[in-house]
Amino acid sequence: MATQEPYKLQVAKGDVEGATPVYVWGVNPQINADVEETIMWTIDASRVLQPYPSSAQTMYLSSGSASDDGDSGDQNGIRTMRLEGLNENYELVSEDITMQGRTQVATANTYLRVFKMEALTVGSNGHQAGDIYLADSGATNGVPTGTYYLRIDNALQASDNQSSAAIYTVPAGHTLYIDLIQFKTAIRANVTTRGLVNFVTRAYNSDVWVSLYKHALRTTLLDAPFSRPLAIPEKTDIECRGTIDGTGSNDISASFTGILVKN
Repeated sequence: MATQEPYKLQVAKGDVEGATPVYVWGVNPQINADVEETIMWTIDASRVLQPYPSSAQTMYLSSGSASDDGDSGDQNGIRTMRLEGLNENYELVSEDITMQGRTQVATANTYLRVFKMEALTVGSNGHQAGDIYLADSGATNGVPTGTYYLRIDNALQASDNQSSAAIYTVPAGHTLYIDLIQFKTAIRANVTTRGLVNFVTRAYNSDVWVSLYKHALRTTLLDAPFSRPLAIPEKTDIECRGTIDGTGSNDISASFTGILVKN
């Protein structure tokens, strides 16, 4: 007897016009006590929340190593990268970029939001040779002197080949229906109490972040499935955040899934 495939499987196969699966994940390896931080991979103590461009701008991609180069023979790092984000009209855009080691490479598009950068081709290492940065301008030996928006840390993300940031902005003309939020941590001996996790959104043209889901977390995986998905309107910024209630520092990871539907 013929049976109809589940809707989510149809979406994943590309059989539902105007619907696209969305999966976002990130990890923050060092969240400090009593400071709420975006769940994204950074070890810069002065950077706790994800920055956002005030207007669409050219981005610059660079590495702390000359070996992340697609133009100089058989280098052992990343050769080409793919960048994904939104343009000035909140429309989805992406492009493929050839790395030039410590020399910054300008993007062809301008970006109002950036979500992810991912390796497409690599050398003999199978991954990056240095820390990879996506920044607004300026670099010294490949390390940005200005604001950077995404980063792949070579020491801690050696085999990931992509950035790790639990952030997203709903494209124009779409609604994101979130069906699952997950947080995970493993509280260590140097942390006295618990982790606190927060799923927050910011509406278009607003400067106010609103918590949609907040929970205590201690040595476990927190699953928050929604039988009636959360409907997130177009141009809304989304972040997973976390903090430690007590002393010490700890890692927290986060992800969320949903279906992006054209209005």
